[in-house]
Order: sequence, then structure tokens, then C-alpha cells
Amino acid sequence: MGRPVAVATFGTNAFISGEVRAREFKLVDVILHVLAAWLVFIWLSCLGLERPTTTAVACLWLFLPINVSTVLYPVQRMAQLSAVFTLLGMALYCHWRVRWQREGATVADLLGVGLILGVVWFCGVLSKENAIVLPWLLVLHEALLFRGTWRGKEISWLKSGAMFLCVAPVIGLAALPVLWPDLFLSYAERSFTLGERLMTESRVLWSYVAWSFLPLPGSLGLFHDDFLISRSLWSPFTTVLSVLAWVGVLVAAVVYRKRYPLLVFGVGVFLIAHGIESTILPLELVFEHRNYLPSVGLVLAFVLLAKAAIARVTAVSPQLLLCLYLLPLAATLCLRLWIWSDEGRLYQHSAEAHPQSVRARFVAAMQRTQIDTGAADAEPSDEVVSELLMARAELMQLRNDSPVLACAGLLLLDTRWFPGNPDEALWIDCLKAEVPTMEPDRQNRNAVRRVLERAIRTGDHIDDAIFLARALRQKAGDTLETRIALTQLRRLSGEEGVPTPTLELTAVGSTRDPRAILIALDIQASQGNPGAALDMARELYNQDRRRYLTPDLRRRLGHE
Repeated sequence: MGRPVAVATFGTNAFISGEVRAREFKLVDVILHVLAAWLVFIWLSCLGLERPTTTAVACLWLFLPINVSTVLYPVQRMAQLSAVFTLLGMALYCHWRVRWQREGATVADLLGVGLILGVVWFCGVLSKENAIVLPWLLVLHEALLFRGTWRGKEISWLKSGAMFLCVAPVIGLAALPVLWPDLFLSYAERSFTLGERLMTESRVLWSYVAWSFLPLPGSLGLFHDDFLISRSLWSPFTTVLSVLAWVGVLVAAVVYRKRYPLLVFGVGVFLIAHGIESTILPLELVFEHRNYLPSVGLVLAFVLLAKAAIARVTAVSPQLLLCLYLLPLAATLCLRLWIWSDEGRLYQHSAEAHPQSVRARFVAAMQRTQIDTGAADAEPSDEVVSELLMARAELMQLRNDSPVLACAGLLLLDTRWFPGNPDEALWIDCLKAEVPTMEPDRQNRNAVRRVLERAIRTGDHIDDAIFLARALRQKAGDTLETRIALTQLRRLSGEEGVPTPTLELTAVGSTRDPRAILIALDIQASQGNPGAALDMARELYNQDRRRYLTPDLRRRLGHE
């Protein structure tokens, strides 16, 4: 769907600040996080919870260390906006539903509220698709909290209907592989099956619980591709324990839904909010940002349990117990903020905390190569050479685990810092052998694209780059970036009849795609034609007046 609401906020961010800078993006994301916490407070207040409880839930969720990777990673604004609109929808629904519980509503009221909630839901889905669970969450409110009460009376069909609608999406998800088998073709390109994913996610969900309330410094991180896949219920053995534990939670929820409705409701919010990204769809297994909205229900359940437990321990001050828990949590939060304050520190910490993570080791190694030696012809210092050799050693160690990432990184490193190294041909041959059969995940795709960009910029190994571009297109689809890169490579090879990048952009209708101008500019500027790039941008702008040239783009082209 393109997530246009989130993209629009990114564009507005860049337009107001005049250029694309991480600081302004992160500031807006922090504001969105505070707004989300405020909506948590409003939503729970509408449900009639006491002020200390609502404040505790909102504040604890606001400062959860696991949320740092969502708030300070600008692209995860999509997850934030989706959560904000979902929380807004729940708060609005509760505001009106509490009144209907006492007084009822007219048809006009129902239509008006339905229209407002529909707009909020639509905006959430256009921010990120997992906001589609909002109606499911509203049904959960009805089934557990409002229980079909209307004008002071419990309406049996409304209560029974809400209970059925709570279960219906689960049935729909279970039937989806049969009803829409094409959706699951991507499993052929994954290192796990549907069954293995479901078993693994049972452990992943418990990991989210642990990372939320016992966030050890080494457990959290930007990458979790080292998470062990469950190949059976007994491999690893914790799989069967996790599955049985969730079965126990669900049975307890059914048994105690009337006695502890809010507690069961919090667990339900956690599970339903994970219903899209942590169930049957062929997505990657673990990302901390997936727990952003679900953790609201988790924190609600935690606070209610803690409140009940503290009430039983009359000899200990509740404030003292709260401080004993919050102090180490605050220390972990400060540590994570310090780590995320520097890109190099973040990548190195990720590699150290997750030594089995291929992605963490790759980005840490590539980060070491981003060294500015001052003048273009300056010889690197001994310290720089030491860093480069360490990066090269790290990439060499990755060759068995991820040959595409390793060989792409080694090729980029050697051509920049060790030109003439005879291993350069070895890395190219490795890529030509691995790319046609690689797993087309984001990291592999981006690594190959960086190799293609280097070939366009330098004019070296054009024929090999054309082979890689075509293999990438076959594995990852005919994307805009790959199509334009292949067009430019074919032009550089001297092939006749190849359209110009401008014609290629127009042919695929990409003037509607905000990435098109950036790609076209990069291609032309890399060939030493900033004037042609600026002319291309103006031509595209004239075709679509919604586009504009920002000061940042002008600076990149040398036309400030």
C-alpha cells in the first residue's frame, strides 16, 4: 500500500528542516512516542481505571528500554504512527461506548462514530498495515469489558456476537494458507517453514515479555537474526515449554475472564496486536519494534499483577518496591540511549552483544570502513589501516555464514582501500555464484545494490554488474532501483537501443514514486553530470508538480 501517511510525515519533516537529517526525524519520533503514551493514559482513563494505575501504565510504557529501537530508528515511525492511530481509535471508542453503556445511542450516533473510527483506522493502515487489528481490539473491549451492556442492560446477542468475533480472526488466519496459497510462496525463499515459524514465534513472544521487563544489556539490539529457529517441538527443548505456557495462558484467560477481566484484557491486547507480524505471514522472525503496540497490553497486565501482589505484602512500602524495580530499568534505559547516540557505537555493541548475528557483524565491519582520511590523496594512518584490517577479518569470518554479505563487503572494502588486490576477482566470482540462489532478504538486496552503485560510479566490471543486476531482479523482483541501475549499466556497456534513465522512469510511471527523483539524481551525479541531474529533476518536477527540489538535493548536486 506504500504507507503514504508515514511517507507524508517524512516528506514534511524534510521540507520543514530543509534537508534530510536524522536529528529532526528522531525529534519528531520522540514527540510521537510521548503522544502515544498520553493516548494510553486517556484510553485507560476512559475505561474507568484509577488515576495511579493509568499513570503507572503510561509512564512505565513510555520509558520501556525495548522501545528505544523503535523511537530512535527513524524508519520505525511507521510502527509508531500505526500505534498512535490504533490507540486513538481505542480511546475514542471507549469514550463513546461508556456513554452508550448508560444511555444507548441513536442510529446517527452510531453512523457518525463509525465514520470517525473508519477514518482513524484507515490512516493507521496507511501508516503501517498492522493497524488492521484495530477492529479486533475493539471487539475485545466489547467481549471482556463492556460485555454487551446497553442502556444499563446486558444484551445477550451483543455479548455473544462479540465473543464470537474475538475468535473469528483466529479461524481466518488458520484458513488463510488454504484460501490464499500464493501469499505463502515466499516461504520457499526463507530458511524456515510455516510450521517452524509458528513454533519459533511461541518462543519469540516470551522473549518480548522478558525483554520488556528484564532487559539485560546483551539481550536487546538492532538485529536478532541470531534467534534460534525451532525445527521441532523438541529442538530446542524450550519450544514445547513455550507452547505449553501459551496454552496455559489461554486456558487461564478463558477461566478467569469474568473474575479478572482487565488482566485478561491486557494479555489479549498483547496477543492480538502481535496477530499480524508474529503469526503465519512469511516475515522475518524477530524485530523489537513489533512489540511497540503489543507492549501496552503487556504493561497493563504487569501493573495490575504488581498492584495485586503489593497489596498482599502489607509490610513493605509499595513506593519502595516500585523504586527497587524502576532504578535498574532506568539504568538500562540510559545505557541504551547512550549506545544509540552514536552510530558506530550502536553497530559495534550489536556485534558484541549478538556475536552469532550475521547482520550485526556485517554492519559493524562496514562501519569500520567509513573512515575519512582528510585529503583525497592522503595515505591512511596506521590506526586507520588497523581498523580496515579488522573490518576485513570480520568480513572474512562471515563468508561461511552469509557469502553474499561477506563478498559484497570485501569487494567494496578492497576496491576503496586496497585497489589492485588480486582477491577482487574472487569476490566478484563469489557474488556471481551466490546471488542467483541467495535468500532475497533486505540485507542481501542492499549489499548487491551497493555493488551495482559502485560499478556505475567507477565503470569497473560492468558486464559482471549487469549479470548481478539481472540475477537480483530475478530473485527480488523488478523493483524501481534495480531496473534503473540495470538500464544505466547497459548504457555504460555500450549496448544499443537502451533508453535513458529519464525515459525509463517515465516508462514505468515512476514520477508518482517519490524515490524516482533521488535515484535518477544519484545516477547522473555519480557520472559527473550534476547539471544533467538537475535538468532531469526539473523535467520530472514539471511532469508532477507535487514534487520539489529541497535544499539538501541542491547541495548534493553542487548547485547551492
